[in-house]
Amino acid sequence: MAHLNVLQAVSMVKPDWIQEVVNSYTTDPRAQQLLQELDVNSPNPVGYSLDNGLIRYKAQLWIGNNSALQTKLIATFHSSATEGHSGTKVT
Repeated sequence: MAHLNVLQAVSMVKPDWIQEVVNSYTTDPRAQQLLQELDVNSPNPVGYSLDNGLIRYKAQLWIGNNSALQTKLIATFHSSATEGHSGTKVT
């Protein structure tokens, strides 16, 4: 009886904003500096780490100096049914 090795793949859906965060690092000098440091030593002594291309600070996602993206993320998460507010009466 022959045994078959079966490879099972699990696909994960990544929200578009994650790629936007990664893309925003290319134009942010501080992000570029952190990426270089974290490529050698992650996590670093200050608390930054690199996780699948995303910079984290003490386990929180670090968003670089991109005010348009920051505003978009705040608005998105603030209005989300699971993460945001349902209005002043509910809050």
